[in-house]
Amino acid sequence: MYNDLLIPEERIRKIRAERNDVRNVFYKQALPLIGKDTLTEIVRCYELFDERIYLRFAELWDPESGGFYYSPSARDNDGFLPDIETTRQVLSFCISKRLIPEGKRLSDMMAPEVCDAIIRFTKSMQDPADGYFYHPQWGKNIIAERKSRDFGCAIGILRYFGEEPCYPTFSGSGESNTGLLPSHLSSIKEFKKFLTGLKINENSYFVGNRLDSECSEIKRAGREYVDILLSWLEEHQNYENGLWEKEITHNSMAGAMKMLYVYTALNKSYPNIKMASESAMRIVMSDEAVKCVSYINSPLRFIESVCSDKEHFSLSERNSIRDMIRDSGREFVSRNVKNLLVHRKRDGSYSYWWNSSAAVSQGAKVAIPDTDEGDVNATAMMCGVPLEICSILGIPRQPLFTPSDGELFFELLEQKYKQRKKSR
Repeated sequence: MYNDLLIPEERIRKIRAERNDVRNVFYKQALPLIGKDTLTEIVRCYELFDERIYLRFAELWDPESGGFYYSPSARDNDGFLPDIETTRQVLSFCISKRLIPEGKRLSDMMAPEVCDAIIRFTKSMQDPADGYFYHPQWGKNIIAERKSRDFGCAIGILRYFGEEPCYPTFSGSGESNTGLLPSHLSSIKEFKKFLTGLKINENSYFVGNRLDSECSEIKRAGREYVDILLSWLEEHQNYENGLWEKEITHNSMAGAMKMLYVYTALNKSYPNIKMASESAMRIVMSDEAVKCVSYINSPLRFIESVCSDKEHFSLSERNSIRDMIRDSGREFVSRNVKNLLVHRKRDGSYSYWWNSSAAVSQGAKVAIPDTDEGDVNATAMMCGVPLEICSILGIPRQPLFTPSDGELFFELLEQKYKQRKKSR
């Protein structure tokens, strides 16, 4: 496998040895805090993540366009192109999983030509008429979630490199223009009408995903819009479980996670947090089938976000939730390892569904349906699981990789760029 990428086996061995040395130091530090049984499961969890993850990502980078493909089937079939969200996910992965040394930026590690290619790719998608970013493979006939998410991801990519969009936007990135906001934010009446049409108590994930995607636009519309949204959310919350639906399921928990993102973005505390955290713990420890990676990710990110949020939650609230988890630490970690294995592919990547990548993302076609393959979205999400577990248990968030992993990844991107120039 590594010979196909022109990587000497000796280099891979050295990178693995360095990574294992770092992890072993972490394991020794964690042992007195969580005990041998829980640590054994933590080790099992970390062993599910190795260099094959970022090697797959490197294979999905397209030097011609400057963006990353969502999955191998997207790369290998006509009708698909690299996309902004996938590209943002890979770059975020590099930063959060320590492929870049602390204090360094992407531009410090990437070849200038690679940086420029990614920047050009992102800027090329912006429409001067409304400031949003559109893909040639999808056009403008996309749902609001896709439109808002691509905008946020594009701005995020440009900020990584200290860049601004080329044309005015509603958000204040580049020259600001609030007239570019969507129609349901054109007046208070239209916004209330929009909220009334959302079936939050029937499908809170769908509603939460929509609101999370549009948070920056709602904030830009003004304080009154934010207050109306917060009142509406509180009015519809189920105070018996802290969610927005009657039943505690993976889907309703995923909805609560999205709502937590909304509250955080609006700088407000999530109401009834203790009950919601207990609901999250019930989901983690339940026997309900985990059919997609979002169901693994949602309760963990919910609990971790609360445990690490000193601004919105008191020390007693955070400790109460953490103690609840530690009481069943071994089983808590073990169940998550089991769920990871369901979605793990032979090449070390992860698939959104247990047996395939997701063919559609936010209403847009991103891969060939029913393909048994890993995808960037799922893999990037699952790479957060070990760190979230550590944070929940109150031990250091040990990064998955080391700067040596990053050096190899960025060299591969540069190598692909140079090969592309030679082939012209």
